[in-house]
Amino acid sequence: MTITLKSRVPPDPPKFPRELTGSLAGAARVRLPWLKNIILTGWGPFQPLGVRYAAFCDPVPLCARVLVLEDPQGQRVALVALDLHGGSRYISEKAAHELKDEGFHPGNLFLSATHNHAGPGGLYGSRYYDAFAASTELVKATSASRLALNIELADFITKKVVSAVRTALARRTPAQIGQSSEWSGWARNRSLQAFRNNFPKAMSDAELEKVLAGSIGAQNGTLEEMAVDSRVHTIAAFKESAPHQLIGSFSTFAAHCALLSRVHNRQSPDFFGHATNALEKKLTPSQGERPVIALAAGAIGDCDPTDPTEPRMPLKELLELREDPFENQRLIERHAVQLAGVLERSISGAQSKLHPIERIKVAFSDDVIAGVELDNKKKLSKTPRIGTSTIAGAELGTGDMRFLGKDYRFSEKEGIETRLQFKTDAQFPKRVNRPFGDYGVPIRGTLYPLSTQHNRLNLRLVQIQCRDFSEPIRLLGVPGEPTTWLTHQLNQILRGAAPHRPTMVAGVTGDYQGYFTTSLEYDLQHYEGSSTIWGRETEGWLKQKVQALVTRIEKQDAKPEYSLDEVTFNSDEEDKWRTEFFDTPEQPETDRPKPDGVWNLR
Repeated sequence: MTITLKSRVPPDPPKFPRELTGSLAGAARVRLPWLKNIILTGWGPFQPLGVRYAAFCDPVPLCARVLVLEDPQGQRVALVALDLHGGSRYISEKAAHELKDEGFHPGNLFLSATHNHAGPGGLYGSRYYDAFAASTELVKATSASRLALNIELADFITKKVVSAVRTALARRTPAQIGQSSEWSGWARNRSLQAFRNNFPKAMSDAELEKVLAGSIGAQNGTLEEMAVDSRVHTIAAFKESAPHQLIGSFSTFAAHCALLSRVHNRQSPDFFGHATNALEKKLTPSQGERPVIALAAGAIGDCDPTDPTEPRMPLKELLELREDPFENQRLIERHAVQLAGVLERSISGAQSKLHPIERIKVAFSDDVIAGVELDNKKKLSKTPRIGTSTIAGAELGTGDMRFLGKDYRFSEKEGIETRLQFKTDAQFPKRVNRPFGDYGVPIRGTLYPLSTQHNRLNLRLVQIQCRDFSEPIRLLGVPGEPTTWLTHQLNQILRGAAPHRPTMVAGVTGDYQGYFTTSLEYDLQHYEGSSTIWGRETEGWLKQKVQALVTRIEKQDAKPEYSLDEVTFNSDEEDKWRTEFFDTPEQPETDRPKPDGVWNLR
């Protein structure tokens, strides 16, 4: 069965009645559900989630944080950061639909996430990715996490997001904003060999380091540390009048929020959430509202954190610390303290150069990627596919294919480069980089988990022009994990002819579609390339679409443009998942009332 839903665009945003004609900003923070009452049955003694680690650290809830900005013409944008694995198409579109009376739509509801692997699953509509969105113990213990879409949970979180946005709107006050970037220096490139493939093979390490210093602003360190952009990029809003009290901020950071070991039995915001929670408390004035510090994932496609207190700590030692419950919590706390410090410096840097907002522009696209022919005549894969290396796992952990209903045996042989598909199939190579033993998945088995994957990628571009500031700030949201060098190329498109224009790229925004590598990285990468589900031409597709968004924004006069195409979602697995696309499962299918666009509320 296929459901086709017509897209919709709300009317022009209403004007906010006010005497002042300057820019406004408001921020809010709400708690997401913390599932303490679910009993584990898959291992050990029965006990509620959240109890086992109570003696190790103070619990920090999962949160949704939002910063709403509004220009003098009434155009708004809501920058949302969730302590979840990624944005969800369902949540972003349904929340936008419920907020259309406030002038919101999927283009200006910028719903991003921290890429936390210790939250709930069941929010994507992809059975495969929902297994990656939660800890191993949660996936084993909660049937809801195994399903493609847990409507009850998704609706609950949607209400929280809507509540946060409405609260932020109610708190709007005259404001000025600033933008700043602060180097952290404690992330490593986990796929250095593939990263190097972007450059001439004859280039020495010293020459490459010089290129990186001049391109992504890398500071001195090992090449593994210089081959990432580990800056914290921040947009912050402050009250218009002195002493310019902080209202809220939205930042991106390129390091996987996956320090908490996946073999645990509780939900946690990991070190991103601990850092923002601690900094919000620190920056709350004795008499005044608590500021909102929103942090989202940046270019995380090849970036893993290293220990900030021991920057040369071997990866093996870091992994050993993660497996010890006490040491794992201490590791998270050390990262949180260091990250909070970098965030604070980044916010302080933004405060030193404040300007009122003059104009906000947004552009949005949700175009088909499957089988598309690019301007250069190269084609994307017609079907999404994972590779065997994805099941083997990355450096920080393995996947959860074994919880998806079948165990597959590895059948891929050596010499994959000699196969015809290597040159003709946009998906190859999909190979392993480590011994597998008896556990694995054949190439034919890589199609099954993604049988319900949406074949469109939504992209969001926000441009904020400030008075007395020559270049506008541009913020791009992509629905997956872009690598460092691909993100650098996207930033170049965003900057255009203005090399010093401030830009930010937020990954896992609005949806989740795996990894995004460059085509040259794809040829050498294992886990990352294997997880680039639309093949090696994904880079070309993204660059072409981002350029189109930039062109649209530059030509935009009074009102943004949006695609009104019909969008189709294949829901053949609907009954098996027991999702609630319809009101109740008890009613015959023909009698069930269909809601107004579950997946595509435009």
